[in-house]
Amino acid sequence: MVLDMITMMVMGSFLAMASGTLLIVAQVQYARKFAVSLWIASDFVLAAGLMSLALGAEHDVVRPGAYVFLTFHPALIWASTRLGNGQPISLPILFAGPVAVAAAAMLEPATSVGASAITHGMFGCAYLLSAAFTTIFRAEEPRLGSRWPLGILCAVHGVTLAATLTILNATAEAGAAPSPLMQIAGEFLSLETFVFLLGGTIFVAAITRESREQQMKNKAETDGLTGTLNRRAFLEKGERLLERCRVDRAPCSAIVFDLDHFKAVNDTHGHGVGDAVLEIFTEVSRKSLRPNDLFGRIGGEEFAAILPGADLAAGLAMADRLRLGLREAAVMVRGRAVRATLSAGVSTPGPDETLEDLLRRADEALYEAKAAGRNRVLPASGDRAGTSASVVRIA
Repeated sequence: MVLDMITMMVMGSFLAMASGTLLIVAQVQYARKFAVSLWIASDFVLAAGLMSLALGAEHDVVRPGAYVFLTFHPALIWASTRLGNGQPISLPILFAGPVAVAAAAMLEPATSVGASAITHGMFGCAYLLSAAFTTIFRAEEPRLGSRWPLGILCAVHGVTLAATLTILNATAEAGAAPSPLMQIAGEFLSLETFVFLLGGTIFVAAITRESREQQMKNKAETDGLTGTLNRRAFLEKGERLLERCRVDRAPCSAIVFDLDHFKAVNDTHGHGVGDAVLEIFTEVSRKSLRPNDLFGRIGGEEFAAILPGADLAAGLAMADRLRLGLREAAVMVRGRAVRATLSAGVSTPGPDETLEDLLRRADEALYEAKAAGRNRVLPASGDRAGTSASVVRIA
């Protein structure tokens, strides 16, 4: 059975190298991310650790050293998942496990498993459970479906690692032949590691592909300067949002914004300052609008928003809030006295109106606001009968 375990370690080593190689192919094909490189490195470190353990299974120096390598495997997976989800990596935490295993090896008793193995199991479990938590609950891209099975795999592997190595350490006796329980635990850990390697490779490759596809989709839907929805994406999502409000019989309002005298800002201060004003207004909007509100850039200096659940009064209030926000935030831009303002028109949908009709009426109100002196908000003509004042204006 010792030979069988050694054979399984060698098989695991080759499987880890194959998994790392396949992930290299996936990384080159879909996305060159350093987070994936760390997972690849973890596979090759595992291969080196398993091979060292197989060749030095009966050596009192090589065996503890192999567990140091093996502990770097879950540590690098932990680092990969954190980096892949936009979280920082702590180098002291990354090296804490391997250093603890090395320290335990110095105190290791003359058993077939020893202190280095049990320390490896505890730290490996902690790394992998943390990786599972990050992958499932702290995902930077929560729409990636493969993060769930990958996170579950990490959690199962971490628990298996700690449990089986604890059993092996508890049942080991110096100089004694492996007991049946030890053989079962060792074989189970080897087989579960094979499953983890295969599953990890499949799901990391899937996440890499999904992430690349999501990035391409976001790029196609996003305005390059402001990071908001572009016109096409705004209209597509807006039609669905308007239809949902109709089905739910919920109020809805649309706002069309236009920055006042924007051409003059570009001509006087340069296009860099003009771009900065657009970015400032985008940031003001992000802070003021609700998460379920739709916002996008539909023209050069023209933006639009759709507010589900907001009647005309709420739409007017939100539009004026953004107007005031821009006026306060864009007094000085890059050291230039810009004093940017905006005008806006607000409309609410009629029974059979399309999004195009809704935005057209809001746009007409916007141009009325500009004709009335700019730096103000007006409701669409068809909506004014329901408001106490036809103009929302603070100079």
